[in-house]
Amino acid sequence: MLPSEMPRLSEFQSKVAMVQKAYKADEATEAMRKLTSLDPARLATHPDIVTVYLVHGDEAEAVQVLLKEVREVNIIGTLLSEPQNAAGLHKGDEINFFLVRNEKGIMCMKVLE
Repeated sequence: MLPSEMPRLSEFQSKVAMVQKAYKADEATEAMRKLTSLDPARLATHPDIVTVYLVHGDEAEAVQVLLKEVREVNIIGTLLSEPQNAAGLHKGDEINFFLVRNEKGIMCMKVLE
């Protein structure tokens, strides 16, 4: 049931301003949010976080990465958790990775040596 009188939008202006301030981002973040090619790898609840597969030989480990910057051939982000099988990488480290298309769609990958 709808109320007989709808509230004025101006009554919500402070709440709208609060949400806009909380989600305001720099140019790099805004650009990454517009990259639809990253959508399959994004967390549904946190669109600035993607799942990246750290690949070493035949093994792969999924980690969560906070997006930071898109460059011409790769993407930069910060590891949000401690990798279990990636020697030398630690939570908080900045990593670069790239998009790969396979039979399941698009995924983010970093090949480890």
